[in-house]
Amino acid sequence: MLANGAYYAGGMMIAPAADPADGGLDVTIIGDWRRAELVRWLPTVYRGRHVLNPKVVVHRGRTVMVRPAMPMRVHVDGEALGEPPLRVSVCPRALRIRR
Repeated sequence: MLANGAYYAGGMMIAPAADPADGGLDVTIIGDWRRAELVRWLPTVYRGRHVLNPKVVVHRGRTVMVRPAMPMRVHVDGEALGEPPLRVSVCPRALRIRR
């Protein structure tokens, strides 16, 4: 998942370290979870603790190129973007965000 903000889909903290003001994207990759793992780890997404699972990898970058080995849909900040390959970049300070 690519994220510019920490939260996704109704309160899931998919990218706990993501900051819309830092000029970067957070890429959260969740590996192959079995059903039992999914049941155990899915609730941890609401507090951002899923990143402690060894099957979860987080990368950061200003420009991200997505080229998966198998067909999949791409979502950005909770919105479906399309199918890869695609290149996603951040435009730092394009919006003024009040905190």
